Amino acid sequence: MLALSLMTGTLCHAQNSGFRTIRIDSAMMRLNSMTVEDYLALNIPSLDSLFFNAYELSSRMGSHDADIDYFERAAKTERRRPLEWVRILGSYNYGSSDMAAIALMETTYQVWTMNNSSQRNIYYNVGATFSMSLLDLIDMPNRNRQAKAKVQQSMIEKEREFEQLKHEIIEYYCNIQECISILEEKFKTVLLARSQYNVAETDFLNGKTSAEELYRSHGFESSAVAEYENIRKELNKNLLSLEVVTCTKIF
Repeated sequence: MLALSLMTGTLCHAQNSGFRTIRIDSAMMRLNSMTVEDYLALNIPSLDSLFFNAYELSSRMGSHDADIDYFERAAKTERRRPLEWVRILGSYNYGSSDMAAIALMETTYQVWTMNNSSQRNIYYNVGATFSMSLLDLIDMPNRNRQAKAKVQQSMIEKEREFEQLKHEIIEYYCNIQECISILEEKFKTVLLARSQYNVAETDFLNGKTSAEELYRSHGFESSAVAEYENIRKELNKNLLSLEVVTCTKIF
């Protein structure tokens, strides 16, 4: 029986797409050169580690984090919307004038003050206006609830995506275990088929067997190699897929 040892997954900190491309290319080269012993010696991280890395580092989760952040900021802006009802007014001027006056502008609630000192004068204006929309006032609780609902919906979508991602990880993980357990037996079959073909070839050259028997031995060898390579291809595909979706270095 083959037992897969569990270890804490190594986080894939690099986020650059160019680096990831190089990483996949180098991984493919290594997979193509791996022997059965190399596959059997693989240390597959635990599911908990794979789930954690996928949740924290996967771009699929990151896109939902960006949506949540956007809607949280929008909700904060919505809560501050009553500040739009207030307008702060102010101005400052400095220059020459021959007049000195104080005027109260009742229509705009602004106070104009002029201080006359010789030939130089200072003008400043400070005031505020308040204008409230009844629709905004009445509809404000509804808009706040809508903004909060969008945040909650984004969180639900993220958890839904994570559940789907976990199912994918579990499928890849189980496929890897199954392929590794079968790979060793398929390799033994290949060795046996090659041994039988070598014996048949020697017997054929010595006239001890027929060409038909040699052909059957060759067909058995070809079938064994094809089955082995199919299992190996499936194993490589699942290993690469698991590494990509979890952003975890596996081999």
